[in-house]
Amino acid sequence: MGAWAEHRRLGYTTYTDLAGKAEVRELLSEEVGRANEDLPGSVRVRRFVLLHKQFDPDDDEITRTRKVRRGVINERYAAIIDALVDGAAEAEIKSVVTYQDGSNVTRTMTLQIVNMDGFTPKDGGRRSLFGSHA
Repeated sequence: MGAWAEHRRLGYTTYTDLAGKAEVRELLSEEVGRANEDLPGSVRVRRFVLLHKQFDPDDDEITRTRKVRRGVINERYAAIIDALVDGAAEAEIKSVVTYQDGSNVTRTMTLQIVNMDGFTPKDGGRRSLFGSHA
């Protein structure tokens, strides 16, 4: 995604900043929409959210071999999971940031939930992240 943003000259400072951009949600909606075309209705992605951070082994969200720790994810991201299931337009998450000096700060963020119901890809099924679509 970072390479795509640079190619598009879309400025960002952090993963959180990039994940929060409407252009990124639009691009991923296009990609999910195209993937959904190849799937039976029962397994299509109906709603998704871009998280504010990547899963990290230092946060016990994944193992060092990149396996998801489902229990940790279910507990830590319960508010987002509930919002997805309930049909909400957004989800609020609290995140604790620990600085190198050991101090902590709690941040509250609102994440936009993308609804794929009725979504049709704009570009007729092309699958290029660096193509001409916006």
